[in-house]
Amino acid sequence: MEDTIIIRFGQAPTRPARRPKRKGCQRLTVNPGRWSAINIMTEQLASLLREAPAGFFQIAPQDAAGQLEAFHVVDVRSAEEFHGPMSHIPGARLMPLDRLSMMAGDLPREKQLLVVCHSGARSTLASEMLIRAGFANVVNLEGGMNRWRSLGLPTVATHPERAQPKTPSISQGGAPEASEEALLALTRTTLGGFREISPADAARHQAAFHILDVRSPEEFHGNLSHIPGARSIPLDTLGTALAGLPRNKMLLTVCRSGMRSALAAQMLVQAGFPRVINLAGGMTAWNTQGLITAADQPAAPSLASVPVPPSAESWATVRAAARPISGYFEISPEAVSTHLDALRVVDVRSAEEFNGNLSHIPSAEQVSLEVLPTVIGSWDPRQPLLLVCRSGRRSAMAAEYLARAGFSRVVNLTGGMMAWNAQGLRTAAENISQPAPRKGRRFPWFS
Repeated sequence: MEDTIIIRFGQAPTRPARRPKRKGCQRLTVNPGRWSAINIMTEQLASLLREAPAGFFQIAPQDAAGQLEAFHVVDVRSAEEFHGPMSHIPGARLMPLDRLSMMAGDLPREKQLLVVCHSGARSTLASEMLIRAGFANVVNLEGGMNRWRSLGLPTVATHPERAQPKTPSISQGGAPEASEEALLALTRTTLGGFREISPADAARHQAAFHILDVRSPEEFHGNLSHIPGARSIPLDTLGTALAGLPRNKMLLTVCRSGMRSALAAQMLVQAGFPRVINLAGGMTAWNTQGLITAADQPAAPSLASVPVPPSAESWATVRAAARPISGYFEISPEAVSTHLDALRVVDVRSAEEFNGNLSHIPSAEQVSLEVLPTVIGSWDPRQPLLLVCRSGRRSAMAAEYLARAGFSRVVNLTGGMMAWNAQGLRTAAENISQPAPRKGRRFPWFS
């Protein structure tokens, strides 16, 4: 009978393991502090791993390529990068870093997790997150896909089908309603106890859900609009609205990016609602995939509901205050602050920056630089656009890209939100009132 080799990993050998009772098994030096009783590694794979201080392992791309069958590959880049020029490792599973904590419940604990990103930086953070979540066998790919490609290792070049504009949901004659079991099979379990579903799957089975949109009323009726039939219950009022929610239907929680709705879903699970599903990517992903929103449904025409495009005179005023660059214009915060009504304001920062310390221009919509190429197909190339970022550099890149794509009225905000705030111009953060202290109590920081 062949020897069975069980290897346990740690920082340094401390004491010999007990000799196995089965005759012929080999005695190994191990660390008793950390190992997986389920996972049995080959000696060859163990020799290729190096342990990092944070508790996960590192492996070189050339070594990982020869052991792919031993790994469950988790790619934590964005969907655009995963399907982009660098492609991805065969068999890799896409779990963007900002969604990892909610998707990790689907990961197998009996296999080694090989975590991948572009350069190895994001995958290092993801590996630490997985270790803290209780996964014992986590391996980070050194150098990421950048080094993988430079070594000529195999990739899968996939190009997801471009979403058809305004895909019909079941309420518009889409797919027939599936059973609850079939619908739940389309979801994935999260560590928070709720499930997540993709926008495309949610749209096909929309009638099965009671849809809760936890954004503010301004966002609900704003640029991203909302799912037809959705009920607006802002997150800060959800606790008082629980009694009026149905328990005989599946609840679909929605927000802008999927983060606030994840918090709402967790609140609902803790409140005893048995079937709660979060919309992955929120209304940003819903719109990016061209799915139907309330704004697409015909409404009775009225003068107030018909948007009035900026006049030629308004654009001429903006253009006179700007200076031409190669294909687009630059304008200072002070000069543009009185002409915002004539411009569509597009902030190309991340969602975290958009809602962060610098806040954003009140009329701005957030479309990150990485997502921008996927959404401009539905934009009017004659519409005046003001592009904004933190310092003006990313927005300049976006402006140059849009100019090459045929947009003729593109303006970049010089200095970005840093300059906007430095000049004391109004931001969305100033629209949020500060809570007053309770009566009868004194707080020194309110004095």
